Amino acid sequence: MIQETQEIIHRDLDFLPLKSYANIQEANALKIDWRTVAPSVDFIIGNPPFVGHQWRTPAQVEDMTLAFPEYNKHGKLDYVAAWYSKAANFIHGTKIACAFLSTNSIVQGESVRVMWEYLFSKGVSINFAHRTFKWTSESTDIAAVHCVIIGFANFYAPVKKIFDGDKVIIAQNINAYLLDAPNVFIENRGKPPHGFPKMTKGSQPTDGGNLILSPTERVELIAKNPLAEKYIHQFVGAAEFIKSKLRYCLWLLDCPPNDLRKMSLVMKRLELVREFRLKSPTASVRRDAEHRFDSRIQIFSLCQKSAAKTGNTFRLVS
Repeated sequence: MIQETQEIIHRDLDFLPLKSYANIQEANALKIDWRTVAPSVDFIIGNPPFVGHQWRTPAQVEDMTLAFPEYNKHGKLDYVAAWYSKAANFIHGTKIACAFLSTNSIVQGESVRVMWEYLFSKGVSINFAHRTFKWTSESTDIAAVHCVIIGFANFYAPVKKIFDGDKVIIAQNINAYLLDAPNVFIENRGKPPHGFPKMTKGSQPTDGGNLILSPTERVELIAKNPLAEKYIHQFVGAAEFIKSKLRYCLWLLDCPPNDLRKMSLVMKRLELVREFRLKSPTASVRRDAEHRFDSRIQIFSLCQKSAAKTGNTFRLVS
């Protein structure tokens, strides 16, 4: 990258060794007061961390609470949304312009209304945007995400631009879906519109990785607990479908208690599932600590029924 930069600016760069600069402050950007770092500023640009709402740590959840001081509907927003809220409060009533590179989740699905209705109420205006593009870099471990760039401010730019690949669209208004359209929101609803099929959530492990097996783990488990083979089935979720991954799951719908007792490694995995769920902050997940899949659209308590018929007591059941 240094060589490429030198070719662009036509001179050598004295880059190494790395130096320390007094104007660079290392801190948690969501906890510090930005005015102590930049009391006078014209632009704010950044690339906030890519962390989905379901992967946030307790510390990151606390950060988001600080970034949304008077708004308690941020529970399902991705971590990056906190930077938008912090910036919106920082630039309020000023001519400071901001631009963030972010995951495109903030302009899709239920996040849009939750996040952008709040930001628009703060006087935020989207003045330019680059629609979804795939994140690329020269790293050997490239993040598998799709991104957007959103430029926003507390004032309305006379010329608004939407970048979409090689196209540049001059827009009258850029809404939260990055369209040249009014600021309207698609509301969530509990029932599908008339004539549309019902959309339901499939079975969800919520297992800490203990119910899911790689091809290698499947072979190793069967080698040590041969009986487990008939209870292992191919698992197809979003990642498996989109990225053509091959994975398996322990599907114990028809597994009676006496079979489970013969599979020590399976029993160990179920106990780890239980421990993982009991630590969850979500009450419904803790309540399902004894179940094999957290959300079980296709699963019924057959093992539980079997235990009831035989008079046996068995704790880890579907």
